[in-house]
Amino acid sequence: MPLRPGFDRALHLDDLLDVVAGDVDLLREVAELGASEVERLLAALEDAPTAFAMVDLAHELKGVLLNLTAARAGALAAVVEVAARLGDHRTTCLELERSRPVFDEVVATLASVAAESLRAAS
Repeated sequence: MPLRPGFDRALHLDDLLDVVAGDVDLLREVAELGASEVERLLAALEDAPTAFAMVDLAHELKGVLLNLTAARAGALAAVVEVAARLGDHRTTCLELERSRPVFDEVVATLASVAAESLRAAS
């Protein structure tokens, strides 16, 4: 199962299983937790009242995405973080909105990986 555009390279379930030493349950947990964390951070970013309130959230989102090998999405989160650090709420929100389809694609990919890992465990 190749991963989608938010990820830098095509990974297959077997490759992801290697990362977790073949532990299908751990793979499912990582994918589910990753998707949940990305969604939580996106919601918090969208609710943040100021750019400065978005700095730590964008930084955390970047870290989560990079840990999930979603380097393209991580780079977009870095752009959001830089805009937030500059204190421009409007630009930060625009960058977040522009990047949102890639972030959503990462979440969808992780959900797909979790579902496939369930099937592989059966």
